[in-house]
Amino acid sequence: MLKSFPVAFVALLIAVSLYAIAKNPIAMALNASAATSAPVAPDYAQTTSWITRPDTPPPSVWEAGWDVDLFLLPPWPKAWAAPGTIDPRDGAYRRAQTEALADIREAWPAEQAVYSPALRVPSPASRTPDWIAAQADLEAATETYFEDLNTGRAVAFVVPAGAGELIPALKAALAARSDLERSRVISITALGTGDPALDAALEGCSFGDGCPDTLPVHTAPTWRARVAPQPPGGVHPFRTDDRGALSSAYTSLKARWLSHLNENVSKPAEPLGDFETIGLAPIHTADGARIDE
Repeated sequence: MLKSFPVAFVALLIAVSLYAIAKNPIAMALNASAATSAPVAPDYAQTTSWITRPDTPPPSVWEAGWDVDLFLLPPWPKAWAAPGTIDPRDGAYRRAQTEALADIREAWPAEQAVYSPALRVPSPASRTPDWIAAQADLEAATETYFEDLNTGRAVAFVVPAGAGELIPALKAALAARSDLERSRVISITALGTGDPALDAALEGCSFGDGCPDTLPVHTAPTWRARVAPQPPGGVHPFRTDDRGALSSAYTSLKARWLSHLNENVSKPAEPLGDFETIGLAPIHTADGARIDE
């Protein structure tokens, strides 16, 4: 009994100390800050929630015939100092994503419509990266694209290496669309090769005239990130070794897509727009009674 007394006394002291710390105003403020520091979900109705999207809507199918939008899933940064979830409003994150996109954007025609949403992706510095927020964001961005931004054109979803964790959310988002909308999803295209996780995630996917397709972009070396973490942009998520080869491959792929669309997919009709409400004069019988009464 006496031997157990010091142990119980020490345990009581520890409990009292922890309670005092928890009630300390500074500790309480820090805890509150930590609880509210998670990034807020982007609002994809706002242009600032996209890494890139056309400044003006591209020509619609009923105006110019079939064409294809590219919906690029943002690459996962290869290096980031802090663990947790990256705020898509963070300036360094947006610069890194913009630079990565610019490395391949020149290989596509200038008039090519490209959409790429900013997502709350997990930091590569996290021991167990949590993709739940990023997956929810991708589903929301896909919904906004189809409901508010798509002009009846077909769309190819382009997935860079390292984004395999987003594929289940992309499949769920597409499953929620109408049959007509899904018929315009011409492909899910892997941007580069050699990512086993991405290959596994895309296995069994079937859209358009068959997928996945592949564009020849090579992933950048990642050993620097493992040996000494770099700031955002220090290690590019992908690079283009030969822009001419990428441009040629995309031209060939798009020609195949357009051929499939023209031969197999009905063009959507032009939306009728809002109907004008008009009033109807009451109708009376011979004895003066209103028929609608």
